Amino acid sequence: MKKSSTKRILINCSVLIVCLFVILFVIFISPPTNFNAPVLVEIEEGDTLSRIGQKMMDAGVVRSTFWFHLFVILRDGEHRIPVGQYNFNEPKPVYLVADKIVAGNYGLRPVRVTIIEGWNLFVIADYLDERFDNFDRHFFFSSAKEGYLAPDTYFFSPLISTKEILRRMEMNFNLKVNEILEEYELRRPLEDIIIMASILEAEANTRESKRKVADVLWKSLDDGMPLQVDATFSY
Repeated sequence: MKKSSTKRILINCSVLIVCLFVILFVIFISPPTNFNAPVLVEIEEGDTLSRIGQKMMDAGVVRSTFWFHLFVILRDGEHRIPVGQYNFNEPKPVYLVADKIVAGNYGLRPVRVTIIEGWNLFVIADYLDERFDNFDRHFFFSSAKEGYLAPDTYFFSPLISTKEILRRMEMNFNLKVNEILEEYELRRPLEDIIIMASILEAEANTRESKRKVADVLWKSLDDGMPLQVDATFSY
């Protein structure tokens, strides 16, 4: 009799646990029933995990900010969620939403962008303006610094903001510069080297001509003379 009662209690507890799990899944973890595709949610620089969760809930992507926070934290992503615009074409359980955000899976076909070494800000702006509907030329020219946008191949969301383009390119520049600084000791200030590199791209075509122009310009600077070249007007 005692064993039978214990067994019955265990069965009841198991059923209760299963029922609670089902209820939790239906109420909080499963996709929202009011999801209306497509949904675009923008995560901006400085957004906290709490703010991101609220955006997801307001957009109808998740049912509960608590479970969204929990799954993001379980994936160790609370401090490294990539900024950008995330597209949701179909409803997903909250743990898959967390996976998508932590992985930086924007859900949009990326645009391949190749910035060529030697391009100035005007050429880069024209190039980007042709590829992105949201490109803001005024913001670009007021925020970008000549020589600090790393030439490279990038893959951007078609809805990326100009601010995010600049952030990604400047971050890439800093990574490349740090690699150089770890290997070489610079004999001149980094800012002077960047300005000189930009001038040489505009004033000389070959490696040898760039070396000769650089020798003349560095000597002029060391002697306290102004740089008499057209490219210096930007500086």
